[in-house]
Amino acid sequence: MNIKIKTLFVLFLTIFCLEGKTQSTFQKIYRNAFIAKDIQQTFDHGYVISGLGINSGSLGILRTDSIGTIMWSKYYSSPLGNEASSIIQTPDSGFVSVGGSYGTSTNNLVTEIVKVDKNGAIQWQNAIAGGGTGEKYIIGNTSDGNYFVIGTSLLTNVFCAKIDNSGNLIFGKMCSASGVDMYTHGAIQTTDGGFLIGGTTNYGSISDTSESFLLKLDNSGNFSWGKFYRDSISIFDIVQNGSGYFAIGHDFYNKIGLFKFDSIGNIQWSKTYSGNKPIIATSILKTSENKYLISGGYDSLGGWNSRHYLLMEIDSTGNLNWAKTYGSAVGQTNLRAITSTADNGIALIGDESQSIFWNSFGNTYFIKADSLGNSGCHESIANISSVYYNIASPIPFSLTTNNITLLQISLTTTTFTLQVDDACLYNSTGSLEQVSEISIYPNPFNSFTTLMSSKEINEGKFELFDLMGRIVDEISIINRRTIIIDRNNLPSGIYFWKLSDKNEILSTGKIIIE
Repeated sequence: MNIKIKTLFVLFLTIFCLEGKTQSTFQKIYRNAFIAKDIQQTFDHGYVISGLGINSGSLGILRTDSIGTIMWSKYYSSPLGNEASSIIQTPDSGFVSVGGSYGTSTNNLVTEIVKVDKNGAIQWQNAIAGGGTGEKYIIGNTSDGNYFVIGTSLLTNVFCAKIDNSGNLIFGKMCSASGVDMYTHGAIQTTDGGFLIGGTTNYGSISDTSESFLLKLDNSGNFSWGKFYRDSISIFDIVQNGSGYFAIGHDFYNKIGLFKFDSIGNIQWSKTYSGNKPIIATSILKTSENKYLISGGYDSLGGWNSRHYLLMEIDSTGNLNWAKTYGSAVGQTNLRAITSTADNGIALIGDESQSIFWNSFGNTYFIKADSLGNSGCHESIANISSVYYNIASPIPFSLTTNNITLLQISLTTTTFTLQVDDACLYNSTGSLEQVSEISIYPNPFNSFTTLMSSKEINEGKFELFDLMGRIVDEISIINRRTIIIDRNNLPSGIYFWKLSDKNEILSTGKIIIE
């Protein structure tokens, strides 16, 4: 096919992508006894939120547009009652959510997994024996286009399952250490295709010293290594950091701890962060700018019934860039999850109660902030200091693993409604405007594809990312409107791209290599 014909196809099959020139900010309250547990930005720059319906005792999913307006909201109920802990968007624009079931004993506790389409209709559903509410379950996309589910089962053991995109089990492992109860708090797929799981044990129940663990499995779920860490800081989340890892956590509601590990779990350095009030950390997230966001809680008035959201940004060596708190003057807020957004901003989700917003329990508090944590209202700068410190050497441990199977379940779908209120007025950065018309054709492609922009890109960059968020290709663009994207021996699969000019994002999207 000659260049003229290719160009005609590009013009005829133009794909329009919208991206805000500025970063939008807002704060929303969703009121009607729904507690959010997780949030992800969707391909169209909206959001999907999973959580618990308090009155119904059901796993809930809430879909919004880019400014928090509800598009649809549904409960997925089981006879035992259930709740959602984690959610991801799938390549077909649907969603997979995982959570635990209620029960009166370990005999009827299960971990439920449900796949829905982009409108919330169930496509498949299954479960893993064991689980329970109040536990942390993590679901994620694997590098080969499947899903992993990791959590705590039977209230004492760690499980890891890999599931294909039709809901079939590829492998499932139950992991137990002799005489130790293990509780999962964080998990990731590592760059070698394996899995790293972090959490705490029951050691702290008999001592003021807590015990955390890191557990490494290979890409088939087989045990690679495991280490215990005895310190006052408990591990609550982990993230890849170069060839090693960061882990974040806190002690008994006073200070936050950050650990830097090498690839086999040896401690390279550790730091604590303290404020003039007690603080905790529950998650850590790497941004596209190679920085890290730490989220948690800040005891604003000296009692945990006045907890505020806490958000901190650090660099790759643990230096603090900024720290902010969010919430009303009185009342309690619990920050459950954060995610990066396409405009380099941050979305925060959790619950709030007994505040100036609404004098009730179980409201969802949704904040969209810019890259510096600015959201427009109900926020303050947090006074946080840091210091290096040493912890004891880790203790290696071994595991017993057993295979697990999936169970069949049947969930009932119902629609629910929420009252939406603005916690503050939108500011001048809250609008989205069209900045460029972008086309990519063909898509899917085999050897190469062509990107065209309706306006000239002067000092631009095209970046291509795999499903793990790693940059696999980068092209500089100087005074051009068209670029050729070559396959460059990349494997078949789904990739995400970002187009920027003078450090300003013009558009993002998805391409498929056949």
